Amino acid sequence: MNLGLLCKQALCASSLALGLLGPAATQAAPVVIVSASQSSVHVGESFSINFAIAGLSAGSQDSLSGFDIDVLINPALASLSGFSFVDPSSGANQLDLPEAGSFGFTGNASAGGGVIDAYGLSGNSAAALDANQADGFRFLSLMFTALAPSSAAEFRLDLGDPSLLFLDSGSNGLQMSYNPASAFVEITPNNGQVPEPGVLALALLALAAMGLSLGKNGALLRSATAALALLLGALSFSGPAQAQTTSSNSSPVVASKGTPIDALVLEVAGSRAKLKAVDDGRVFWVTTSNTLGADKVGQRIQGLAQARGDSIHIGSPSFSKP
Repeated sequence: MNLGLLCKQALCASSLALGLLGPAATQAAPVVIVSASQSSVHVGESFSINFAIAGLSAGSQDSLSGFDIDVLINPALASLSGFSFVDPSSGANQLDLPEAGSFGFTGNASAGGGVIDAYGLSGNSAAALDANQADGFRFLSLMFTALAPSSAAEFRLDLGDPSLLFLDSGSNGLQMSYNPASAFVEITPNNGQVPEPGVLALALLALAAMGLSLGKNGALLRSATAALALLLGALSFSGPAQAQTTSSNSSPVVASKGTPIDALVLEVAGSRAKLKAVDDGRVFWVTTSNTLGADKVGQRIQGLAQARGDSIHIGSPSFSKP
């Protein structure tokens, strides 16, 4: 059986049992805090909605061992592009602490219409969680791509969800408070003046077709097509960053065959990294094939990047000291 599905079923069973028996008393009143990485973004830019817990203690069974939440969004305004369970302040997943014989962590986040279902379940023992887990940390980040303008796109924790669940290290229900339970992001139109690479690509295909249909007489047109292809290759990486000068978080659009990237690592979140380009100082996020450790922050990263859906992917990056 799929391990993720099994853990999800275990969380559902825990939620049902707590509904029948009532939650156990806790030693603290932890609070869940929902926040946005940016208050305002342009259409096409990436941002994250972060979920943190605070107010835990060093007391017995006053640790977070699992959660199951639904997040309500408007799918016309933003689409889910990724997720992370890494707490940036510690550089680790606080539900997946080093422990010999641990069962490991299982978690996932999936979008269905206007609801994102996210869950996580620790494989650590109660003793390891109580002794080593931080009293406050980020337990989930959901990454989004802005799709359409909005003065206040809302990302709201569904407090009416019957499956809403937070478990302590003893598998009892944690009595939670929420402050706040929603985050808002202003999404503004993309005011860049550089033509979208997709539009240029259509023009390139049209010119290529005309050149082929004209045979030998289309040599001049084919030369123009080649020039446009070079222009398209240049704009596919540098164009959007030049157009979106009002934001430091604009992400370059990467050519399909790979574009060389030379940048400094500013932040890591699981397999994602926030980079600052060495040549012009642009800041953008990329994904990698492997989870990145906190030691990569401050290092120089180089490699070939490719577009994958809404993200930029570097398959085999190399790291060095700047």
